[in-house]
Amino acid sequence: MQGYDAYVLAMGSAAEDAGIDVGLSDDFFADLRPMGTAFDIGAYEFTVAVDIVTDGNIDILDLSKIASQWLQTGCTTGEWCEGTDLDMNGEVNIGDFAVLADHWLLTSN
Repeated sequence: MQGYDAYVLAMGSAAEDAGIDVGLSDDFFADLRPMGTAFDIGAYEFTVAVDIVTDGNIDILDLSKIASQWLQTGCTTGEWCEGTDLDMNGEVNIGDFAVLADHWLLTSN
């Protein structure tokens, strides 16, 4: 990995939801935190990536974005098919839907 990708939490990381509140309301990308049951350890919140439209909610707007990219292939680092390749395997498919479902209706508000 190069650049910031080297510091973004991987899916299933032990650092996800394992941090403490240190008084910061956003991460290094200025995305709201926490996203999930607790803060993540590190500069980036993992579940922020699931909030594809970056409105602080994992909802129908994010699902709509995945639907618009459904079965796209060739997703690459930094772009990930407009952020819809949530499992970062190079294509938008049922795996990405499963990641979205795991975070469904989470909110940072």
